[in-house]
Amino acid sequence: MKKFLVYLLLATLLLLSVSCTIPQGDDQTTTSKGDDQTTTPQGGDSTTAPQDGHPDPEESVLKSADVIAIGENESVLYAREELIEYLQAKGVQIAEGAFPITLSLDESLGSESFVINASLEGNDVGMTIKGGDGRGVLYGVYEFLEEYAGVRYFTATLETISDDDIVLKDGELLSYTPYFETRRLTWYCVAKNADLCTKWGVNACSADLSGVYGGQMNYGSLWVHTIGKLTETGGAADVNPCLTDEKNLLTAIKNVRAALEADPTITIASISQNDNQKYCTCENCAAIIAEEGSPSGLMLRFVNAIAENLEADYPDLIIDTLAYQYTQAAPKVTVPRDNVCVRLCADNNCYVHPKGECTFAYNVKFKQNIEDWSKICDRLYIWDYTTNYRFYVTPFANFGSLRENMQFYAEHNVKGMFPQGNSQSESGEFGELRAYLLAQLMWNPYMTEEEYYGHMDEFLEAYYGAGWSYIRAYIDKLQELAWDSCSKTSVTETPFTVITKLEYLENEEYFDFLWDNAEANAGDRAEYVHRSRFQWRYIQLLLHPDEIACLLFTDELTSYNIRYAENNTYNVSVDKRFPDLYASTSANYTPGTATKELEIVSTAGVKQYFYDGLPIKYGTLSAITIAAKNNDKSLSSGVQYEIDNGIFSLYTDPAQADSKLVYKVTVAEAGTYNLCIGMKMDDDGHYWNSISVNGSAPIEMDFKMESTAVAESMRDANESAYMTGYQLELQAGENIIEISIAESQSSNTAHKTMHLRYLYLIKAEATAPDPDADLTKLVLNSTTGVEQTFYNGLPSAYTSLGVLKITCNNYDTSLSTGVMKATYNDITHCYTDPTNANAKLVYKITVAEAGTYNLCVEMRMKDDKHRWNSISVNGSAPIEMDFQMESTAVAESMRDANESAYMTGYQLELKAGENIIEISIAESQSSNTAHKTMHLRYLYLKKS
Repeated sequence: MKKFLVYLLLATLLLLSVSCTIPQGDDQTTTSKGDDQTTTPQGGDSTTAPQDGHPDPEESVLKSADVIAIGENESVLYAREELIEYLQAKGVQIAEGAFPITLSLDESLGSESFVINASLEGNDVGMTIKGGDGRGVLYGVYEFLEEYAGVRYFTATLETISDDDIVLKDGELLSYTPYFETRRLTWYCVAKNADLCTKWGVNACSADLSGVYGGQMNYGSLWVHTIGKLTETGGAADVNPCLTDEKNLLTAIKNVRAALEADPTITIASISQNDNQKYCTCENCAAIIAEEGSPSGLMLRFVNAIAENLEADYPDLIIDTLAYQYTQAAPKVTVPRDNVCVRLCADNNCYVHPKGECTFAYNVKFKQNIEDWSKICDRLYIWDYTTNYRFYVTPFANFGSLRENMQFYAEHNVKGMFPQGNSQSESGEFGELRAYLLAQLMWNPYMTEEEYYGHMDEFLEAYYGAGWSYIRAYIDKLQELAWDSCSKTSVTETPFTVITKLEYLENEEYFDFLWDNAEANAGDRAEYVHRSRFQWRYIQLLLHPDEIACLLFTDELTSYNIRYAENNTYNVSVDKRFPDLYASTSANYTPGTATKELEIVSTAGVKQYFYDGLPIKYGTLSAITIAAKNNDKSLSSGVQYEIDNGIFSLYTDPAQADSKLVYKVTVAEAGTYNLCIGMKMDDDGHYWNSISVNGSAPIEMDFKMESTAVAESMRDANESAYMTGYQLELQAGENIIEISIAESQSSNTAHKTMHLRYLYLIKAEATAPDPDADLTKLVLNSTTGVEQTFYNGLPSAYTSLGVLKITCNNYDTSLSTGVMKATYNDITHCYTDPTNANAKLVYKITVAEAGTYNLCVEMRMKDDKHRWNSISVNGSAPIEMDFQMESTAVAESMRDANESAYMTGYQLELKAGENIIEISIAESQSSNTAHKTMHLRYLYLKKS
């Protein structure tokens, strides 16, 4: 109760902060700009110019303007169009003879620089925007609109404009010279959008910035890790070539010249090491490295030689190389030529604390490297890292260091910035916010802390809606939790490395509170909040693993075009994403010693699944630990293993009678437990194998199964529908379980040995459930509008519902006739006998609020053909479903009568409290009469 009151008070304070400190939407309206959403002002009543067309000298409010472009520069002409469009959106009248705003070039200002002056009285009344080049004029226009018109360019589809008047002053309004000559961003939200890049002041990205956008430094085909390709000795992943071999130098010069001739737009060429630590240490190379005190000296001599060769023919070309991995330390002797730039990479650093202040050893070393390079290099670039490339969808607590880091770079003579991010997909974390802040910082690295967090808050409010302050509180708390983890931060860090599992668990209720309130107050920004919340949902799945929920989560990320990671090895494979469910165990086991010690400390009566000893959590367990060792190493002989799709399977050598799998199981309460076992085979057919536990009589198991699938049925001596395995009397504390798997007689002698796929332990009940009464009764008390999925009555881990209760009895046993079931991968599928017209599946569903609900249904078939089946609910007209599916897979498409892409099923008018739903499944015409009956896979209920 105390926690609830604390959160209630916090909610009140956060909402007050929204209403008191940030302008609300009352001064904005929404208009359409193409297909994108843009927020623009009404324009007010002040749209009529004074008689002379000039602002009132006392009020200096711009009410009308005549925008004039001098010359034919296409960027200047485009800048005029942009200024007119935004001024009109502000309600400023555009008229000939009104207050003149002149756009022109002034090459004395320097590239990308601008100055804006206004004269409100006298003979020279008007405003001028002058740029050192076309891009400078364009920057001047966008900066003027930001500072004086209240325009904010948050994303490609989200801009805001305040309703305040444009108030001018006499004299210089703005001036700017870039701190960095290159400002590169590759975050997905901006990288390929030339319009947004230009508004953000980014002059290097994946988009084409030529033409009206004023151009950019262009690498063409020569972008990093090129030395293997240029010397024709291999690719970016291969060993770096010998740099004292003259043949390699001449070959590289030849290939650089060929690239320049093929693409005359190239302005900068990277001659840089391959992406690994392998470099030549022959006698000649080693001597130079020793003289220079670093392999960078050897690399720089090679690069300087190419730069010297090209300088006369390409006087404006910049040769770029890396100070990366083994070349990060500056050389003692050689210095870069004037046409060479060095790009120092900030890898292996702490990313939570500012680089200039952090005492972590790698940061201290990096600080020394940047100081050394800045003394000898007039064109020093930085390649920084601003996300977790192995885990894109996890919190990355670096917002507290971005501002100080950018200032640190500017103070150390850095001329080019590239803070690399997630360039491959939509962000499931804070990619848009981070990209926006990085652009602001590259534009002004010396902004104050107040300015920095002002930019953050403006973005959060515009992007996430009225609940933005809850997200700000979440960001602040993450930074606080990460602050003490200096030496652990990494751009490939695994979850719980920086912020521990315990810290997340201690703050879980608070984080849920923040995200729930952010979503509840998001309004038309709900989609953005939902997508950014993926980071917290992922952490929660790691805290409370549930196989079905993890699979559904992965599917949802895919539907949003969100990648898990940069490298495909770690991208969407579920076993790599959820290590507590699945393990890549090859590093922990060796053939012949692969048996496992499994330690479970469980609350009594909780069913716990283990895929090869790795827990899948249904319920609350006190503690789980898994050790990768056999409990009795003398029993290791004859135990073997294999890894299939990241799941580790154990089996015993049938030729060795003494081979056993040994488990140590600790339970909290003594009593009778059922040991339930699932097996796996690699081939198709009808086989008999046997398994014994603790030396008891073997149980034979008859498998009829699809390729690589888990057994559909496992029968004990009583031929029951589901093999519960063995009843074990376990004492409180440690118990040893030995499992032997043997090969029995089979109609096919070519089959492979049976593997132990999973097991679980369940406290035996006084009365065992009737396996023939396994039809589903579902009771659901739901919060309004919450979507809940059930795999045949088994709930996924969306536990924000009020009460869930499932029992294995049919609601009305008189309707049991004609209702059948089958079990696949431990999930029971119910279906009706198509020859029995009265057969129905009966569900009792309780909802908290009356209203219209969509009942959504997914089906499953076991064979791969083209079929038609139908389903009806409560006696309504059947909906036909066309299945095109792979063997044992869930249907790829389900279409209703309107051929919509997804079958939403039926709309039901439900009363508050109990409702009865009857579902009938029937077989329709098919091109193949041998196909199997369609099964009900899952259903969910969603408030319309």
